Amino acid sequence: MSIEKVPQCTRRKFPKKIEDCIDNARDLFEELTRIPLIYLKEIIGKNIFQIEKEIFKVSIEKHLILYKFLQLLNNKNDFSNFFSIGLFFFDYIFSHKIDLLFTQYPLDLLDENSKPFWRNKNPPKKIIFNIVDEFSFNFVFSLLKIINNSLQLNFDFNEDFIRTKIKEKLDSNDNSYKSDIKEFSPDVLLEKLNFLLTELKIKSNLINYINNLIVPEFEKDKPELYHISFIHNYANLEAKSYKIPRCDKFYSFEYVGKIGPTIITSIATVAGFMCLQIFGLFANMIYVGKSEINQKYIPKQENLEIFEENEELKENGLHNLVFNLGSNDFFLSEFYEPKYIELGLKVNDLPEKYTNWEKIIIQGGKSIKDLINLLKERYGLIPSLIYFVDNNYQVYEKPNSKDPRNKNKKEDKKETKKDTGKNIEDIYFEILKKKNNKCIDNKYKFIFIKVKGKISDTLVKLPVIKYIL
Repeated sequence: MSIEKVPQCTRRKFPKKIEDCIDNARDLFEELTRIPLIYLKEIIGKNIFQIEKEIFKVSIEKHLILYKFLQLLNNKNDFSNFFSIGLFFFDYIFSHKIDLLFTQYPLDLLDENSKPFWRNKNPPKKIIFNIVDEFSFNFVFSLLKIINNSLQLNFDFNEDFIRTKIKEKLDSNDNSYKSDIKEFSPDVLLEKLNFLLTELKIKSNLINYINNLIVPEFEKDKPELYHISFIHNYANLEAKSYKIPRCDKFYSFEYVGKIGPTIITSIATVAGFMCLQIFGLFANMIYVGKSEINQKYIPKQENLEIFEENEELKENGLHNLVFNLGSNDFFLSEFYEPKYIELGLKVNDLPEKYTNWEKIIIQGGKSIKDLINLLKERYGLIPSLIYFVDNNYQVYEKPNSKDPRNKNKKEDKKETKKDTGKNIEDIYFEILKKKNNKCIDNKYKFIFIKVKGKISDTLVKLPVIKYIL
């Protein structure tokens, strides 16, 4: 029997069946494990270590989770702070978020027909952490295991040890883990988050540590990672809160693995938009003229190619597409305009307008020093930061003492601590071997590299470099 899906926003707030709770658990896994790391790497990659108030207000919960992750990363050896985060998220999810739901939808609320809003819904009931309840304890324990692995904190602990620690904390009436929820207003939370990000900016070792972290993928077939345990225990706790019949672990495992329809729909959607994009590209080719297209796109140099000016193609050319099948959202991007960063310094694009489809193509066999010299010769660009796109690993960084953001920092006379004489591919494969702990085969054909720097005194942002191996 097929299982009817409900809209994501309705399912998250008003689940009606155990399948809704399992889907919610799967969403929560992303929010508590993958999204914070991806967001943090994005902040570091863009070198913008402050969150604007408007962005913060869009998702306060997302930034609260980011704040807790930064606390852990700043105190990687503090086990007391680490295991308290499990209790924090339990209280936040099963108590504080229910308070927020009733604030938004009071029990006496009437709908547009003057009928009780909650008449066809189950009002949730708060759940207080009970160490005797296996679902409560196993949810906290599995969450701690997942965070410990994803942040590479390397704490060694088992169920008995965590149970003892939590019991000691509860017996002492230590409720400090709730302070971030009960005492922090959004403005205070934003201030504290930005303070931690400002500190992070000058901690190069911690930045490198974060860049080298691997964003976890959901693995239902590896029980030692506790992913399926997290899903099962959260789903049953939410079911208890909403008075929904619970399920056993086998059903949780079976249901969460049914991803076939999602994959089929995703592939069909991507394929459809790719076909539309191809039609658009062909239409532009016909409009501009075959000979001109050949002049624009046939490589002119052996070592370097770049998307060149063509106003007709720029007006009707390639776009980026973002779609979310869960909420039926589709977004087509516009071409990039010059962007502004903190202190009002303008970042110019080179060329003036481009999308993620355009690439600078450079043949392999070059060192970091060769790449720097090539960019200087071709564009007059003085690189300040070079990093690999897929793992945000910085291979070159040159402190800029003239940047007003660095006026309180001591000038570092060394351009970089990394060896600029090493070949780029050698550095890349060393990182892969270190992360994957295995030999790398020859399937890799190219590496994507990002460069930031200055031409004269103007900050410049280049398209991604496609480095051919």
